[in-house]
Amino acid sequence: MFFSVTINVVCTLLTPVMAQAHYAAVVVMRVGEGIGGGVTFPAMHVLLSKWAPPAERSVMSALVYAGTSLGTVISILTAGVLTANVGWESVFYVMGGLSCIWCVLWILLVQDTPQQQSLISAEERQMIVTSLGGKEGGHAQKKLPVPWRAVLKSPAFLSILVAHACSNWGWYMLLIELPFYMQQHT
Repeated sequence: MFFSVTINVVCTLLTPVMAQAHYAAVVVMRVGEGIGGGVTFPAMHVLLSKWAPPAERSVMSALVYAGTSLGTVISILTAGVLTANVGWESVFYVMGGLSCIWCVLWILLVQDTPQQQSLISAEERQMIVTSLGGKEGGHAQKKLPVPWRAVLKSPAFLSILVAHACSNWGWYMLLIELPFYMQQHT
């Protein structure tokens, strides 16, 4: 997760510089951001699987997804204000700078597993590890192969895939078109 966000930070901070060089360089930066962003949610799922007790997993996942949506909305509003008052380049520098702060906090506060985290109590660590079916200080269970063919043919998976694609289409259409709508109707 840290590396995917770091890729996004670097590409975000370099976008205004690359825009001065050539439009193709901006395309490369956007592709880099897509690559970095593309692994963020799968990485978050792995992190949640190692940290969230099953009884709390849905709440933690909901908080993660709500936070990303809220962050997007706040970023769009902030970007408009920054662009109008300072210039479009400032959006990339401010968002990149805030993301740098996020990266530093990640390094200082986040560990891959509860066993590696020194900022939680032994009781909390044991509760998390035990709820996930592990033993404190024990070895990881043998990983089973993923039945990809069965997953890809599963009606449940296909339903989630279609629902997610439709949700993303609606969300990004709203994000893209809302400013134009507001401009025309105000």
